[in-house]
Amino acid sequence: MDVSRFKELCQRLDELAAILEIMECGPINADLHRETSNALSQALSEIERLRSDADQHRETSNALRDALTEIERLRSDAADLHHTKFDLGLSNLPPASIAADWFMKFSERKQALIGEKVMGRKSDAE
Repeated sequence: MDVSRFKELCQRLDELAAILEIMECGPINADLHRETSNALSQALSEIERLRSDADQHRETSNALRDALTEIERLRSDAADLHHTKFDLGLSNLPPASIAADWFMKFSERKQALIGEKVMGRKSDAE
């Protein structure tokens, strides 16, 4: 929208109102031109205010969009880091054969301890 044309129209309406007063035409015509000019000026001021508000809202919206993008990037980085730490934790575990050997030795020791207790009870009973 070309605001300069409306401003020119307001100026011409004011000039016409002044000319009509000089020519001593009816005061109603001069007043109508002035009222029209004032209404147009107020409408233009409101349009400019709304444009300014729209620009501010657009800037806020862009800033929020940028912040949301950054949040999503950080979430993704955090998820990748979590998976990497989890994967590294699994890779530090001993191989299955070592774990199986440990379990077998643990079971043998447990059986030996249980056997000693059972033997100790039998000897106490005799």
